[in-house]
Parts: sequence; structure tokens; C-alpha cells
Amino acid sequence: MNFYNELINLTDDEIEQLVRYKIDMLEPTSEETFIGYDIDYNFNKAESKDVNGTTVFDVNIRCFYPGYISKGKKIIFGMFYDREGNVSNNGCYYYMDTDDYIVDFCKYIKQFSIESEAELFEYILDFLRDHYGYIPVNSREEMFRMIVNSKEKNEKPINEHGISWFKGRGNALCTEYSIMAQNILSIFDISSYLVIGSLKIGATEKELHAYNIISTNNNVLLIDFSNYVKVFDHDFNKLAVSPFIGELDDIELDEDFVDNYILNQKPMIFENYDYYIINNTLVRISLEDKRTYCCDGIINMKQYNEKNISDCKICVKTNNIN
Repeated sequence: MNFYNELINLTDDEIEQLVRYKIDMLEPTSEETFIGYDIDYNFNKAESKDVNGTTVFDVNIRCFYPGYISKGKKIIFGMFYDREGNVSNNGCYYYMDTDDYIVDFCKYIKQFSIESEAELFEYILDFLRDHYGYIPVNSREEMFRMIVNSKEKNEKPINEHGISWFKGRGNALCTEYSIMAQNILSIFDISSYLVIGSLKIGATEKELHAYNIISTNNNVLLIDFSNYVKVFDHDFNKLAVSPFIGELDDIELDEDFVDNYILNQKPMIFENYDYYIINNTLVRISLEDKRTYCCDGIINMKQYNEKNISDCKICVKTNNIN
């Protein structure tokens, strides 16, 4: 919490100068140019093969990303495909085109008395929900809809898609929450890793999902800022929401972790829970279902948008995971 202690006695102008300086120090930490699926906005042929009656595409994905995500980084969150084995993001991508939200958060956070990193995580979620908005104006896909030319090809946008477009539109999802949270955590000297994988809660269907894994105070935690838990009063009235936090016991964020959880797709399983305020005390109540987080090497394409196809089961085989 050293960085927080620096902020609380600064003016807004001094906060901006300090944050800009720290961003400049973090910016050159990675040479990788994209996060997500390494595909273009127009359809291109993907390598494919038949595995036990199922068509499998080889598509590169970068689903594990450490540290600060700098301006200019490209995030590809969507994938479309057809029966011929062509794949495209069809405009479902954006660039990191702003870092103003970090300055805004640091000005926002200094008004609160924060005693722990757990409290910091709460305020990050509150800030991001206000930043992104609550009522959807349109979907991400509609916001990034491409213009199609006479040759049925997507035209390159005149103004490139940016994460700044999400502000106040109510359509940000897990990827956007995880990315901005990671950059805020980095500014506060908390090591964070963006993971693009999946989440299954209880008996529900597994869904593609993005979340963060952080290392702090000799603990490794999985933090989910978008599929959060609820806070109720004693009459079961919903009062607030809180990030889901799962503790990863006896884990270090090193190559062994990458091998087990990323390359070998070892699931991370936690008790699900909610919070209740009982006699002015916040109590954590475990629920019957479990949360299972994973990085999947095979992604069921039924979770994506289909193009000229109905019943064909197609999967993507991911590789070159970083």
C-alpha cells in the first residue's frame, strides 16, 4: 500500500504527474503486440484437421499475459468461422488507446481510508463499474461493427477501435474489467496476470471468461472482477457487489505454475460464496456450488458466432500460449 500512501497527500495535479511518471516506467515492459486470438478482421484460411469426427483449427492465442498492458496493445476478443475453415475476428478487437482511467482512479481513491489490499480490490470494482456504466447502449459486437465493401470484405476502420469506446456504454465484459484492473494493480505495485480461459459455476455450462491472478503478501489469489459475488443484509436485500477472490495455496507464479495451470490445463476449483451483513459484521457464507476456472486448449466454437453454419461442431486448438 506504499503507493496509496503517496497519493493521499497530493493534489490532483501532483497525482497526475506521479501516475504519468510511473506509467512511463511500466510502458516498455513487453514487446508482444496482441492479447487474445491472433486472427484478422477479414476471413482467412486456418490450418485444420479432423480429430475423431471433429474439425479442429490451429489458431494462435495469447491467453496468459503478465504485468502492465501498454498503450498500442491489440486485444482480440471474438472469433467467427465458416464451414470452409476460414476464421476472422470480424471487428471484435480494440487497441489500448488510453490510460486516463488510471489517473482518474488514483484521484478517486485518495478520498477513502484504505487499510488493506482487499479494500483496494473493492474500490477498483466500484470504480470500473461506474467508469463503464450500468445500462447497455449496445453490444460490443454492434459497437465495433465493420463496414463491408462491394467485395464482401471488411474495410479497415478510419478510426481504430479503442478501449476508450467502452466508457459509459454499459457493454464492457470480463476482458475489459480484467485489463483495466490489471493496469491499476500494476500502478499499485501488485503483480498481476491476465488469464483468458473459462469459468464453470456449479451445473451451469462452461463459458469463456477472463480474470486475474495476482501475487501479493506471499499469497497468490485469483480475482474475478466481472463475475463478482453479492453482499446482502440480514433480510436478504442486495446491498453491493464484491470481487470474487480465490486463494491458491502453496503456489508460486513461476514456470511450474504456467505448466500446470496453462499448458496442462489444470483447473482451479474454489468454493463459491456471498457476503451477508449480520449484526454490523460482514460474514462470508459458502454456497453449495463450486467455481471452476481453467485455461482450455480446446475451445468449443459453439460459444462463438457462427457464419453460414448450424449444426457442425467445430473447435479451435490453441497453441503458442504465452
